[in-house]
Amino acid sequence: MSLSQNIKQFRTKRNMTQEQLADIIGVSPQAVSKWERSETYPDGALLLPLARALGVSLDVLFDYGDVSMEDISRRIITLFRGKSSGDCFALARELGWQIEKALFFRHDDTAEEYIPGELETLHTPSLITANGGFSLVANGKAPFFILFPEPKEGYAAALGDERGMAALFARLADPQVMSAVLFLHRQTEGYVFAPDILTRECGIGEDALDGVLESLTALRMVRAKPLQIDGVPRVLYEFSPRHELIALLLMTQLTCYIGTYTLTSRGRRKPLLREE
Repeated sequence: MSLSQNIKQFRTKRNMTQEQLADIIGVSPQAVSKWERSETYPDGALLLPLARALGVSLDVLFDYGDVSMEDISRRIITLFRGKSSGDCFALARELGWQIEKALFFRHDDTAEEYIPGELETLHTPSLITANGGFSLVANGKAPFFILFPEPKEGYAAALGDERGMAALFARLADPQVMSAVLFLHRQTEGYVFAPDILTRECGIGEDALDGVLESLTALRMVRAKPLQIDGVPRVLYEFSPRHELIALLLMTQLTCYIGTYTLTSRGRRKPLLREE
């Protein structure tokens, strides 16, 4: 569309009158009217304020179809600059949701409008599958966005040893190990503890304590710290959080999910674990 058509389109989408737009950027309503009728064009110095007032970029305002990764990268870095850690992760999640929408609407010529605050209204997950990979989006209590582009060798090659995976899940299937995992992740990194704290806090019997500590060590959550206290040998343990493990536990919430999806597109036509 032309610049005049875009000005009118974005103005009406924001439920803004010509008078309101004119007041924001400091021109007369007649000037805006002439822009929208292609009788005149905005002065160059007004283009950026005009785009900001309409809530779009200059590229969108001028309907430029080509956007380079260099431009996108630079703008994303600018978006994050000066923000707090919490705001940065919220912004990254917002960008992830826009990527999910792009995956869904990639064959649709209709421009998908940005909706501020949209994520706050979403409570159902989203799933996009395609021959090149898949995405997994959780909304609600534990929101996340995960993208799984398929490697050239396929997902099967990346999974590794079946026995190793089975051993991992076998350890996590032990209720006492899981209780210890959850208790320790309520502590800060570097937390040092004596084994009997697991007995008191998790109800792990002394006969099972060695096995639980062995599993925690195998999960690389704890490491032994032998020392002597008043000449008496003791073994304490230092805790290291496993963020990957928490991610895995959060993802299990969607494993048995049955319900509606905010967005879903099942376009994959080959097995997830394909044979070469």
